[in-house]
Amino acid sequence: MHVKEFGDAMEAGAIVDKVYLDLDSPWGFEAMQIAHEMLLEKNIIHRINASGRWGGVKKVLDMEKSHGDRLVLKIVKIDASYGFHVYFWIVPDIENKKSALLNTQKNFCDELVKRLHNGYGVDVIEKKYKIVDGGKVEIDEFSLDENQIYYPVDKQVWGDILRISRVPNTWNPKRGRFCIPLTDELIDSSANEIQVMAKKQLFLPIDKIYFGQRMMKVPKEFDVKIDFTDFNFKEVPEDYNPDDDAVKKMKLPPCIKTLVDDKYLINDKRFWLLVYLRESGISMEEAASFFLRNFDPQYAYDSIYTEKQPQRVYRGKQRQIPMKDCQFMSKMCSCLDQCPKCHRYSKRHPVYRRE
Repeated sequence: MHVKEFGDAMEAGAIVDKVYLDLDSPWGFEAMQIAHEMLLEKNIIHRINASGRWGGVKKVLDMEKSHGDRLVLKIVKIDASYGFHVYFWIVPDIENKKSALLNTQKNFCDELVKRLHNGYGVDVIEKKYKIVDGGKVEIDEFSLDENQIYYPVDKQVWGDILRISRVPNTWNPKRGRFCIPLTDELIDSSANEIQVMAKKQLFLPIDKIYFGQRMMKVPKEFDVKIDFTDFNFKEVPEDYNPDDDAVKKMKLPPCIKTLVDDKYLINDKRFWLLVYLRESGISMEEAASFFLRNFDPQYAYDSIYTEKQPQRVYRGKQRQIPMKDCQFMSKMCSCLDQCPKCHRYSKRHPVYRRE
């Protein structure tokens, strides 16, 4: 069970005593070493795990002209992408949990990026876009030079006080590696050596995997309230009437209804909800406005501004992804018992069409 399913009850009682950072990029190993160095400088209690992510990152010279509905990518080479989870402990006396955590993570990561540039000449750049077939298509990490990366830390976890992460010594089936704790020796070794070690579980004494002796005190200027509802989706017309909600007027099948009713909807479920709305004729502006009003403010913020999910699903590369069938959706939404006559829906709802 995902902890976010508990909603307000779990969030209200959450004890925020540590900060979590998810490093993942071709320069992930160097970023991890810098994070370790920064925490040792202030003697902050911390630990680091290799997440098990050692996947290939395709780099292409350019996106060639589209052929029909498909884009052709010219592959130049494949490099490795290294993933690490960094945890450091803070004094749990903060009042505004989300904003204090977000500000602490942002401040730490901005310094990390600065040191990555100064130490290795790596430039962190904003994502670029290229117009293809009249739609806005994101050019992913493929078009970057060797000394360029996008932000090497996953911003989606910033301010998320209900985040879960992979347990050490569990298997990452997608990447074919274990998530293992790192010792001083492994941190100072190499990415390739850690990759080899992650083929097996690594059980170690606590004193070998924890560093530092004190908890960080979150600055008062970080512990301020942020109104996550105070963000405007620039592509929503100013005269859009929130009472005239097309999504609320729809007759939704049970699986989609479970998604709409969950104000703490996780990333992959938000994606499939957007695909359903797109195929049901709901515009991107209507979908984004619905997200802002229907879901927890920070979850809506993450979807629209951090992940740019509406833009990706409606105008980006994901606009070609069709809706999954009834079997997939019913398992994901646990609605088998609620929809005993789902075959009747198959002819009326695009969510149940065959791929």
